[in-house]
This record gives sequence, C-alpha cells and structure tokens, in this order.
Amino acid sequence: ARVVAKGFQQRYGIDYVDTYAATAHPTAVRLMLALAAQNGWLTNSTDIRNAFITAPIGQQDVYVQPPPGFERDDGQVWLLQKSLYGLTTSSRAFNKLLVDKMKLFGFTPTTADECCWSYVDANGECLHVLTVVDDMIQVGSSRALLDRFLDFLRKHFEITDDGEVNWFLGVAYNRDDATGNIHATQTAYVDRALEKFGFQNDNEHDTAMETNFRVNEDDMKHVPSESDQHTYRSMIGTLMYLAVWTRPDIAQAVNLLARYVMNASKRLMKAARNVFRYLKQTRTWGITFFRQDPITDETATTGLKVSLFKGHKRKDKLLAFSDASDADDPLKRRSTGGYLVTYNGSPVSWSSGLQRLTTLSTC
Repeated sequence: ARVVAKGFQQRYGIDYVDTYAATAHPTAVRLMLALAAQNGWLTNSTDIRNAFITAPIGQQDVYVQPPPGFERDDGQVWLLQKSLYGLTTSSRAFNKLLVDKMKLFGFTPTTADECCWSYVDANGECLHVLTVVDDMIQVGSSRALLDRFLDFLRKHFEITDDGEVNWFLGVAYNRDDATGNIHATQTAYVDRALEKFGFQNDNEHDTAMETNFRVNEDDMKHVPSESDQHTYRSMIGTLMYLAVWTRPDIAQAVNLLARYVMNASKRLMKAARNVFRYLKQTRTWGITFFRQDPITDETATTGLKVSLFKGHKRKDKLLAFSDASDADDPLKRRSTGGYLVTYNGSPVSWSSGLQRLTTLSTC
C-alpha cells in the first residue's frame, strides 16, 4: 500500500507554482544510442525506486490529512517534510534533487537538452546519462566509470540496476553481437494496439496511406459522435507514440490524420485503420543504430545514392534531408514539410508537419 496525497486540492499560486519536470527528448535518446553503437560503448538502464518521497517538499508548507488508521483525536494533520506521490509538485521537486546530485558527481548538462548529462574523467573516459523523471540510460566508454556512478547513486537513492539497455519507455533495444548494431523496435506495442482497437484480424496493408489521399470538404464539415471522436483520438495518440520513437515511415500519415481529430469522419477513421493494417504487416520494423555507416562513397555507386552522398566525409557527420509538398492543405493552401537527420547512417531525428506560412514555391 502507498500513501497518496490529494494533489487535486492544491491551488495554483497558493500551494504551488511550477509543476513540470524535464525529460530527455527522444532525439537525445536515439543520438546517444547511435554513439554507443558507433563506438562500441556499453549501455545501462537504471530506475530510482520511490523517487518522489526522497525529495524535499520545497518552499511552500503542505499539510495532509492522516490516512485511515493514523487519525488523531485532536484533529491535527501532517506537515510534510518530503514530497509525496499525488502532489502536483512531486515530479518537479525530485527533478531539482536529481539535478543537484548529478552536478555533485561532476556531470554537465548539454545546452540542447537539460536531461542529457556528460562527464569526462581524468583518463579521458566518458559517461553520458539521459534522465526521464526517475528512469535513466547510461552510455559510456568505461565499465569502471559506470560502476563508480552507480555506487554514487546508491548512496543517495534506492535504485534498480537493469543492466544493458533492453527496454526503455516502451521501446525494445537489441544489440547484435556480430555486427555491434543496436536495433530499436516496438513490436509488443504494435500488437497491444491492434488488440486494443480490435484490428488484430484485419488484412494487412502495403502502405501507411494511399498516395492520392486528400481530406475533402465533407470530412471537414463532419460532426462525429462523442464515441467516434474518442476512438479516433485514441487511435491517433497511439500512432503518435510509434511515429515519435521508432517509425518515421508513418510520420506523414499520422500528422495528416491528427489535424482533423475534431472531425473523425468515416473516411478519416478508415485511413487511420489502414495505418494500423500497415503496422500489422510491418510490426517487427524499427530503426537501427549502426556500428559502421552502411552507406559510404565506395558503396554509393549508382543513381540517387551518388548525388546524395558523393564527396561527403561521413564519419562523425550528421546528414539532414528535407522536402515539402506543394500546397496540399485544403483550407489555407499550406505545404507539408518533412526532414530526416541521420548520424553515422542511423536515423536520429525526423518530423513531418504542416508549414506555418503559405508559400509560393517549395524551393
């Protein structure tokens, strides 16, 4: 059993102000694992148990009623000395404590992501740590340095050391011993999603979306039932998690369908279902972080590969590709833009979205 505070009774500006806790961006996670694959570094995952109750409560006094069995006859209540699960400020308080401990060890946060920490010792060995609330990934060049950091954590928190990164935030990671490549997939997530929406017996589909699919006026004027709207939103949210982490191949389709969550017409519902049918066919697909870049000047000898890669010294290089449609938005004639960034041949960042401005050209 766990004592939980009634955080919903806290009042903004009186009982609390800030509630957010920073979390590592998926791009940072992928880039660190790409570095681990390229350099043959070890990876490790750690969970901090009962994290919130280790953090100081903060500047505001917080009083809670004692749980059943601990009431006082005089009606006195508890004044919290530490954070408690259920409080709106608990994750924020723990994040501040964790930041202090990371700096105490000697870590420095990167300028691009406050939850991506780096440390280099006197021997030149490096250790990078990514934090998502109370979950961590460590990527480093030295086992001894990693062990020293884990011992440091044990002095301040109760931790569970899960060893090499095999599972993190719903993504499965598998390192190929022969090649050193790291594969990231969400097969289990796809299977659960298909079962959740009852699509597990649907026929498979070759593409995430038909190339000529366009949202028409009837779709935009459609007023769905509350049930259909809830189902459609749930479908889109489920697809978004895949598109953000391991499936850039569905990013454009999901982004397009997500623009019309208030409409949820039969055409849009069918198009979203087709994305799930495509995922059923490609359920084991994901992304790979390579030990050696699979595309080099030597291997890119024909066609498009020559124009993309010829002349690039690709080691330790980021490559970015971008493209845009031509005014495919039926409302404001805006274009859909997309990009893909690779590191050492491994996809680390991507996006597809409606451009903010109406342009006269895609050049």
